[in-house]
Amino acid sequence: MIKNISNFIGNNKNVICIDSNINENNNYNNFDKFAYFTNFLPETEVSKLLSMTQNIIVFIINGYEGKKNILTYAIKYYNIINLKDEIFIVVNKKKGANSLEKRISIIFTDYKKMNAEDYSILKITKTNSNVIDVPDEYNNVLYFKEKIKNVTISFNTEKGMFSCEKMDEGSKFIIEIIEKESIIKSNMKIIDFGCGYGAIGIPLAMLHNNSEFLMLDMNSTCIMYTERNISTNRLSNCKVFLSDGLAAINKSGFCDVIVSHFPMHINSGKKEEIIKQFYDKIKINGILVLVMLSKYNLSRFVKDLFSEISQDKSPALPQYTVYIYKKRGL
Repeated sequence: MIKNISNFIGNNKNVICIDSNINENNNYNNFDKFAYFTNFLPETEVSKLLSMTQNIIVFIINGYEGKKNILTYAIKYYNIINLKDEIFIVVNKKKGANSLEKRISIIFTDYKKMNAEDYSILKITKTNSNVIDVPDEYNNVLYFKEKIKNVTISFNTEKGMFSCEKMDEGSKFIIEIIEKESIIKSNMKIIDFGCGYGAIGIPLAMLHNNSEFLMLDMNSTCIMYTERNISTNRLSNCKVFLSDGLAAINKSGFCDVIVSHFPMHINSGKKEEIIKQFYDKIKINGILVLVMLSKYNLSRFVKDLFSEISQDKSPALPQYTVYIYKKRGL
């Protein structure tokens, strides 16, 4: 990767870097304000970061990201940055730099190409306030509706997301059990961990609009769509956090209930860490509700911290099991 980015984009600027491979040799210390992220950010988050008069957004691309996805976000960010702000796309010459440049030349009128070592640097400057539409061929957004009990929920998702065309059966099943057992009461605080696009938390928030929902995911695309779906369904009782584990809500106090379509693909150490975080966050006698494929279980991580109340497996959905646990007292 390029060792001194500031040599190419200038010093003393406000920089947001979307870097798929952060390298400690990059000289990031020459900027007034610098923030880096390993995933694309929702436009709302980018807007919060654009607080100075000259802003730079840098995409550092190592070849595995889809070009259409990169350009989709470049267009979205271009539409919200200020006049004279700049976007740099740094791409490996061996991994699609020429084809990416061709697409950029069609979409953006004011761009410049620079060369650095094995990389091409494509500089886009915002010279007018015209809004650029994302081409239809780049638009991966999907839309569907689901009815849960007496409410209809509208969902926006994106191709490639988990269960992007309809709610997965596991999410429906955990909601069914939560409602059957009357787990959520008035004025509770509920955490939806690994919220995805909001398939569990948003229906529950609509059914229990006098309780507060904190929705967490470590994937920025999921967070973007959760925010969009909260807005689409006109909810005011939800807050969304980009978070690894529960780190983003450490100071938010205890909660009454945690629900999760638990991510069983993570390693054992991470599973144990997350369960301990759940324990620390839930009130005494608080409830943890997990849904997962029936071939998995978390009993060895949970048994010393929580008491199991029930296991539910639907005859119609034998592939999923819902576990309900209660936090033990001291």
